[in-house]
Amino acid sequence: MCCPSAGTAPIWEEEGSTSDLISSPLVEGVASRYPGIRMRISMGYAGDLQGWLETGEIDVALLYGVEREPQLRTIVAETNAMGIQKSRVLGGHGLTILPPIAFARELASGQVTAAPLKDPRVTRTIAVALSSNRSVGQHVQRTAEILVECVRQAVQKHAWPEAHWIAKP
Repeated sequence: MCCPSAGTAPIWEEEGSTSDLISSPLVEGVASRYPGIRMRISMGYAGDLQGWLETGEIDVALLYGVEREPQLRTIVAETNAMGIQKSRVLGGHGLTILPPIAFARELASGQVTAAPLKDPRVTRTIAVALSSNRSVGQHVQRTAEILVECVRQAVQKHAWPEAHWIAKP
């Protein structure tokens, strides 16, 4: 494999559970294999990230729900910040609908309980996406490849509760 040129690889993720699981292995993987690549991991909202990819404003994003999902609303309060949702639940002030990875530590320690949604069954697809509107450097491509490896390893090691790898080899 040819060594990519040095540069900064901007990666965008949606705030929350998946970024907590994937960011450290991604940074470690890039640093050990491609020491000339600097990582810049930023957070954004899924709809914004998808739009920015489509217009070429960003190169790579880890997206949730690339097929549009229905909006879920709360009765008393509404927020799109996972940290706020978690703190409200942990403080005994409500319920939330989040994937199990969002509360993996809390579920393991017995701090919270969870129940699956069965009818309708709620699923989400997570994708590593590259902008198709502009060419990206090798450093960005290699970083995206490591991002895919990190996600695959998290699923295979069962570090990502209820996740299933669906990508073809």
